Amino acid sequence: MLEVIYITRHGFRTNWENTKWSPSPTGIDRDPPLSSYGVAQAQEMANHLQKLDPRIDRIYCSPFYRCLQTIKYTSEALNLPIHVDNGIGEWYGVTTGRHPSPASKQKLKTFFPTIDVGYEPSLIPTTKGETMADIHERVKRAMELVVQDAERNDCKAIVLCTHAATNIALGRALTGEEEMDVQTGTCSLGRYERRTDSSKVVGGWRCTLNGDCSFLTGGEERNWSFDGDIPVYENDKANL
Repeated sequence: MLEVIYITRHGFRTNWENTKWSPSPTGIDRDPPLSSYGVAQAQEMANHLQKLDPRIDRIYCSPFYRCLQTIKYTSEALNLPIHVDNGIGEWYGVTTGRHPSPASKQKLKTFFPTIDVGYEPSLIPTTKGETMADIHERVKRAMELVVQDAERNDCKAIVLCTHAATNIALGRALTGEEEMDVQTGTCSLGRYERRTDSSKVVGGWRCTLNGDCSFLTGGEERNWSFDGDIPVYENDKANL
């Protein structure tokens, strides 16, 4: 049975350092890579994650480049494949147009060879965007399916690498606390343990570590919170 879910956020991305959207290796709009500082954060995080108890058995990741680049060092350190899951992908607000879709698993595998292209994502979010309520409902559905997949594969502990808004929604879904103040700095780590008095996915977990950044040289940076549809950043060393 799955006992522990670790959740992390991607590292510092290039457009936070140069204030412009950097060209993505995928060619997808608004899909930036990590900055050199973000790479250093990801490497520090991997060094920490490989020492966790219980040991991570399976990796799930958003399909966007910055998340895959963040978790690839953990994948290599633990010798585990990456399972790309759009259900824990980025949150985009509602639009009359269409938001960019991530690159295909086949294309992403050319950059990240440890991707398991045989894994089918839990769900595919709409490109028309989501309200704040929508993303909370989306991750509830996604986590039901991710946990089912993990348990079919006899996992005791898994890690998810995602984005700030999704991280918050995941924490709230797992604990059942709709207003939980999830801390989500870059490369921060949350830990959720299954409650002994519940067999549910949604609401069946307790948070035992919230946004830990103690293993990062720079500590907590670019924490984020919902304020309607407006992002609020704290501890922002990029001054953006």
